[in-house]
Amino acid sequence: MKNSEDVRQNTVSGLFGGVSGFVLSLFYIVVSLVFRWPSFFPSVIDHDESTYILVARELLGGARLYDTVWDNKPPGIFLLFAVLQYLFGQEIWPVRVFGTLAVAATAFFVDRSVRALGGSSREALFGGLTTALLFSMHRSGLAANTELFFLPLIVAGVWLLVAFPRFGLLGTAFLCGVGALFKPVTLFDFSAFWMVGLMAWSVRCGAARPAMIALIGAPFLFVMPYLTLFAAMPLLGDRTELLRILFVLPGRYRQEYAEVSWFLVGTLLLFAVRFAWIAIPFVRRVVTLWQKERGRAMLPIFWSAAVVVTIFVPGKFFDHYFLHLIPALAIFAAPELVRLWDKGSRVAPRLLWVVGLLLTSLFFIQTTAFLFAPDIPRRIAADIVPALVPGDTVFADERLQIIPYLLGTPLTNRYAHPTLLTKPAHNRALGVDGEREMMVILAKKPHYLVIGDRFRFRHLIDSSRAADYRVVARYPGIRGGETLLYRREGP
Repeated sequence: MKNSEDVRQNTVSGLFGGVSGFVLSLFYIVVSLVFRWPSFFPSVIDHDESTYILVARELLGGARLYDTVWDNKPPGIFLLFAVLQYLFGQEIWPVRVFGTLAVAATAFFVDRSVRALGGSSREALFGGLTTALLFSMHRSGLAANTELFFLPLIVAGVWLLVAFPRFGLLGTAFLCGVGALFKPVTLFDFSAFWMVGLMAWSVRCGAARPAMIALIGAPFLFVMPYLTLFAAMPLLGDRTELLRILFVLPGRYRQEYAEVSWFLVGTLLLFAVRFAWIAIPFVRRVVTLWQKERGRAMLPIFWSAAVVVTIFVPGKFFDHYFLHLIPALAIFAAPELVRLWDKGSRVAPRLLWVVGLLLTSLFFIQTTAFLFAPDIPRRIAADIVPALVPGDTVFADERLQIIPYLLGTPLTNRYAHPTLLTKPAHNRALGVDGEREMMVILAKKPHYLVIGDRFRFRHLIDSSRAADYRVVARYPGIRGGETLLYRREGP
């Protein structure tokens, strides 16, 4: 006869073991909405997201991508945001809601992948919930960034790979190729999956052995989305410039502090603090697989190694890059997390209450951070609106570039992301003369300038040739310092 602890531990398996995929997907949507809804309301979470929103608006207005409007990302994210703006108007919340649905999809396919690998429904649930939590516990995962939209495709590809070993690699390749329209780093994911398929073909037999046609056809299916894009690109923008962005700039582009050792150390420490509780079980699980059946350890080893390469080789250690690791960690750490949960429940029966308290605290922190914090860009936009007339333009600095979107004013230059002008590393990589571009902007006489007090080209604004600008308001900076609102007083 089972004791009460066994019954309690098997409850989850009983509840979720036989539910349909539709019900399970609804479950993860609800969980993701609960974790993330406070983030739907602020105007800015991440300045990259603001850039995508601006570029999408310009495309709907007739701009040509990589020509009259420019950013160094593939078209996928801009086209997706343009569709959302076309369907829902100029609100910001739809992109956050769609990002939440993408997180739910990632959690769902993590769940499915765990099951396809032979995991129990409890392990699958731990994997899915861990995914939704990790994407929602820091602002880098709450912004609608590129990682949110290509990762569901990657994880769906993992599910196809393990659930349909004969021909699943073909679907995996195509999904990775579509993901590359958002960010080309999915090439590394696909390469890892293809290598796993090749190794499985060399050692397995029967239904578990990938078909040779799948191995041969997968690379062609991976490049198919981009071949389609290149064919259609003249309708959207400058194809030659897109080729430069994809094949030339990655070798020249460096984050401004990439060569500073403390920045790398700080990034590693950030990773340790945020992911150690799942990275350690992941490593333990991989070691266990290696000891028992090395073939099954190849997928987590190759996949995680490929993702680490995409994070560290470019030398740009931004928070949201680490989101790419979450699915691999969640899928393969899930059995260890269940084991640790059961062990903790025996040692500390009130562990569930502690976890519940931590989750409640996390939700409270998110709520207060997003619902009660001042929305500086919206406040500035509200102060500017009464003085605007048709045709006015507004230049906004880094982390403030959403302001022209809130005001409905056109961009003052083709670079939607201000750091492409203000960061020396970007100037060197792109061949952009930031100071000259800023002088051109000032020559257009925008009605307002919204800049941080450490704005690189502030001396141009305060110089005699731009003396008709004066500071009319000061606001708290989004990340320290002050935000200055300049108004043009001359004609």
